[in-house]
Amino acid sequence: MWTALVAGVYFAIVFATGDGYGRYGGSAFLFFGICPLLIVLLAKNELLDTYLRAFVNVLVLLAALSMALWLLGPVCGILSPNCVIRNSWNGLGIELWSEGYFHLLYVVQNVDILGFSTVRNTGIFAEAPMYSLILCIGVLIEYYLAERTRRSVVWLLSLCVVTTFSTTGIIFLIAFCALECLGFVYKSGSRLRMLGMLLFVVAFVVAVDYAVLLIDDKLATRSGNIRLDDFSAGFQAWIQHPIVGYGLSDADSVTRYMSDFRLGNLGFSNSFFDVLVRGGVLFMVLFLTSLFGYLRIGGRRRKAGLLFACLWVVTISTFHPVALFMFSFGVAGLLTSPLADARTDSALLRRPLNA
Repeated sequence: MWTALVAGVYFAIVFATGDGYGRYGGSAFLFFGICPLLIVLLAKNELLDTYLRAFVNVLVLLAALSMALWLLGPVCGILSPNCVIRNSWNGLGIELWSEGYFHLLYVVQNVDILGFSTVRNTGIFAEAPMYSLILCIGVLIEYYLAERTRRSVVWLLSLCVVTTFSTTGIIFLIAFCALECLGFVYKSGSRLRMLGMLLFVVAFVVAVDYAVLLIDDKLATRSGNIRLDDFSAGFQAWIQHPIVGYGLSDADSVTRYMSDFRLGNLGFSNSFFDVLVRGGVLFMVLFLTSLFGYLRIGGRRRKAGLLFACLWVVTISTFHPVALFMFSFGVAGLLTSPLADARTDSALLRRPLNA
């Protein structure tokens, strides 16, 4: 039924707009249609944790190498760049060549912090926010979805998120820590709960204040203004074709509503309105259904779904396979009986469907 729903949405959008986004759009929908079934199949055969661990292990290797090269190269100047890559992603309509280190770290973005300028750790990606998104998803998988959490891995990936200097990534880490601290305080004994709640409130106020400073600092920049303008332009474009959107590959309609101050920077930065502009409410149904699956599962996976939804809204990853994989976990929750336990989710996924 899920595969039929995905196929129905795809062909409805194509029929209404005449736009199937070539092979890329079709492949993304095909992956989204079968990935939840893959997760259920792996879980029933007790291979899901192995599958997840393989992805996280590769990400840990890339994170460790990029941080080492970032420290030894751009930060300390011990290593010199030894490769270059052509970068046409910048959205300015011009082609640039960026230096790198062993094709594991590219120097593509700088950041100014407390009067000091440094290079952002972008790893093998063309921008820090996308690298931060993948690292944050790695944290979610390792902490909430894997059967056994390796805390050293969570710390390593979190530290790498910090080196990207991504505002979204840092706020994600604050929210992640706040959720876990709140859960710890809630589970503590009644005598410690009041003290724990008091300490949590103080820490939460400090964290929120820091997060607000980060957001204000971001919004004071051209990049922050562009992100706000994306929400405005996305809404104005979507409201003209709210049901089926403009087409899966449409990238020109939303640009008509962008502000003039952006000049040549016409890149879009949030998945929420990207989905609505491309496929309207019909396309959005697939993602909302997936998020509902996270809520139905409950337990630790509900936290993973909520945190991932926040990441997805403010980062452009509409057709990204890793993002679709995370949504597929929510769908898998709809395909199985409700899961309420914190650490036996994968085992419960192997239970037969309710009659």
